[in-house]
Formats: sequence, structure tokens, C-alpha cells
Amino acid sequence: MHNQASQPLKPEKSNLSISAIQQLWIAISIGIVVLAPLALFVVTLIRTSSVIDTAFQASSVHRTSVVKASGAEKKTTINMAATAVGVAASPSAPPFFVAPSRPRIILFGDSLTERSFDVPSGWGAALASNYSRRADVVNRGLSGYNTRLALKTMPYIFGPASASASGSGGAVAAAAASQVLFATLFFGANDAARLEGPSHSQRQHVPVPEYGENLRKMVSYMRDAGVQRIVLLTPPPVWEPGRKVHQISRMGEQAREWPLDRTSAVTAEYARAAAAVAADLGLPCLDLHTLIQQEDDWGERLLCDGLHFSPAGQERLGALLRELLQREWPDVRPEALPMQFPAWDAVNLADLEETFGGSS
Repeated sequence: MHNQASQPLKPEKSNLSISAIQQLWIAISIGIVVLAPLALFVVTLIRTSSVIDTAFQASSVHRTSVVKASGAEKKTTINMAATAVGVAASPSAPPFFVAPSRPRIILFGDSLTERSFDVPSGWGAALASNYSRRADVVNRGLSGYNTRLALKTMPYIFGPASASASGSGGAVAAAAASQVLFATLFFGANDAARLEGPSHSQRQHVPVPEYGENLRKMVSYMRDAGVQRIVLLTPPPVWEPGRKVHQISRMGEQAREWPLDRTSAVTAEYARAAAAVAADLGLPCLDLHTLIQQEDDWGERLLCDGLHFSPAGQERLGALLRELLQREWPDVRPEALPMQFPAWDAVNLADLEETFGGSS
């Protein structure tokens, strides 16, 4: 019998080893499935936090401007809205202030002031438009009034003078007066009515010396009430042909033989007196009596009845006043003043309380 050589034994596959590998692979697969979303969530959270932090830093940017109004410095803050949070930014937005009221500009005079809002080109209406949202233009024109009557109205228009102000009421009056940007003083057209004229002109007439003294008293009172910037305007010239036509149209044909209620020569005396008061008291003076007569066809074109301004005359007066203000007080020009409340595109929508001081 033949003996076969012994063959080496082949190792058998281990079921245990195969099972362990399979289990490891299954565990890795489960770990990937479970951990991948968690890792993605963490990465997203980190990136979102970075964006929020950037937006917060951008929304905190602000600009501070110092502006001068009524002789006092006021600090105003302009919030620069963050584009990162979808709010429009306006780097060129003008300075603003947040307060319940605006500075005032007081126009004090007779019918030449009262009528300053009558037409779109009226000098008072134009002034109000120019100072829109920066100052309130207050029309205190009193038709027919002379300086004798106007003196009695001053406590009601400018408040009590400092000498008579006392207690909390005086403090309130002083605070209100300090908010007057400037005032115009424009009387004389009625003071210059002639004693030789119709009965109404005799009633309005005030002698030149008294007129000048009344102007001085007015300026003194306004200064005592806290109004330091005052423009004195002289009465304009009278165009006698136009005044005669007006007199006849108003009083009938019999007025053709009557003397005029006002003349150019008499009004010139009052204009000179007003200019002299302004020079003595150191006030800017708008000498309308001289300036109007330098215009072409001034009587027909700039006056509607020989005394009051036509639309073209109103416009010319407004232009002359603007030139004077720019020359004398450039810091009260509208473009030099802050607005009440910010421009709409400069509001910080992320923090309205910061913009409006916590108002609701």
C-alpha cells in the first residue's frame, strides 16, 4: 500500500473575524450619518454669528456734528444705518436735532409784513419755504398799525422783557426768546401818513421824532426779551401816481381832488430816521426806500397800489433780505442749520430709540 505525502492544512476562514469587520464598518457608517449634520449645523452657527457681529458693529457707526444756533453750540448725532442689515445708509445726510419745537423767525411789522404770505412769491412765504424743517417763520404783521400802536403789542409777541420776568414764568419766557433765530422790524409806512391827507391818514400819522424814538424802544424791548438778532427795514418809497389811482378807486371820484395820504418826499424822512436808528444801535438795515428806487420801472412793476408790494416786489424784497442775511449772519443761512429730525434714509431702523431719544 502506497503512503501519500502529508499535505499542509489550509486555514479555515474565521466567521468571527468577518463579523467584527462588518460591525466596524456599520459603526463608521452610522457615525458619518449621525455626525455629518451636526458638523454642518456647527459650521452654519459659527458663520451666522460672524455675520451678526459684523452687522452689529456696522450699525453702531455714527457721525457727530457740532452746529451753532442762536449763539450756542449744539451737538447733533447722525446715525449711519447699516447696509448689512438691509437699512439704507446716507453718508451725506445733513445734521439734525430732536426736540418738540424749532427755532422761530419773527416778522414784526404792518401790512407790508402781514401781506408777506398773500402770494406764492410773498417774501414771508419764501422765507418759510427756505427755512422749512429748520425754523418756524411767525408772521406778526398788523395791518394799519403805526409804531405807537405796535409798542403796546410787544409783550404779547415777544413775551415779557427780562426786567419784568420773574419766577418760573420768566425762565420759560427767556427760554422761548433764546430760540428766536432773528426778527425783522418793519414799520413806518403808516407813521408816514400825512396830517393833510384824508381822515384815515390823520389817524395813522406819527411825527418823525416820535417814530424814531418808538423804534428805539422796540429794539430795546426785543433785546431785553432775549432777541439779539434784529433786521430793521425802512419803509419803501411811495409811487404817487399809483397811490392816486388807488385812492380814487377806494373812495370814489371825489377823492381825485383830495390830497394824497402818503407822498414819496414825506416817506423819505421816515426812511432816513429808520436808517439812523439802525446805525446808532448797530443793527443791519435793509434800506428799501433807496434800493427799490434803483430798480427799473419800480413804481408800476414792484408796487400794486403805490404803497404795497406787487408779486414782483414781494419777490425782490425777499431776495434783498436773503442777501442781507447771508452777508450779516452766514451762520443763520438755512443750509447752515440742522433739520428737526433726521432725513428718512438716515434713520437707524435697527434702533429707533437711539435716533429719536426714546420717544414713542
